[in-house]
Amino acid sequence: MIFRNKRFELILLLCALAVFACTVIISTALSANSGKENITHHGEGVLDELDQYDDTIVVSKDITIDTSVIEEILEPCAELVTYKYYYTDAGVFEKNQKLFNTDVVLPFTTDRTIYKYSGVISTGVDLKDVVYDVDNPGKTITVTLPQPKILSHEIDTDSFEYQNVEDSIFTTSDLGDYQAFQDELKKYIEEKLNADSGYWSQCRTNTEKTIKELLAISDAAKEYTVICKWNQHS
Repeated sequence: MIFRNKRFELILLLCALAVFACTVIISTALSANSGKENITHHGEGVLDELDQYDDTIVVSKDITIDTSVIEEILEPCAELVTYKYYYTDAGVFEKNQKLFNTDVVLPFTTDRTIYKYSGVISTGVDLKDVVYDVDNPGKTITVTLPQPKILSHEIDTDSFEYQNVEDSIFTTSDLGDYQAFQDELKKYIEEKLNADSGYWSQCRTNTEKTIKELLAISDAAKEYTVICKWNQHS
């Protein structure tokens, strides 16, 4: 009888231990799941905070240039034509013979021709005389330009018209005379143009505009402000 009672007590003790062990295991499992959920939620919070900065974080690259870059951009231009002067003029060409070394014109020796012609003068600057100064921190390019000048002058030979109004049996004009005469005409037109301050003012304005436009279309210099200055001693 005593043996049976002890055996029953032992069974009860084992059952109690089993229940306690199950309770401990369940509690541990629940605690682990709760911690995992906390970690997950915390991780999602960090991701949400990072998402808020996706649109505001900007990685910028500081681009700098030097004078060689500017020269490379403008190098194909060489001579930069920024203004053209178109003209038509007329006059009288005379050739005669004089008495020895005097200014006395011999009678019947004058050959007189009326002429009319058109031409074009191209003006601008020679880019090899341009000086560049780059300020990368201030994002500015200072361009010091030489004074504009005549780069080319062409008379349209097809437009050249002439008519002899007075022929001399003692004096004749040939092609060589007219070629030299055209050189004189060019000189005359250029002197007249050089005295036209309004023309050269517009030429300088066009030059500045062209320089700025050429640099603005370049990826290297498009973010820079271009300042043009003129060399008064050129």
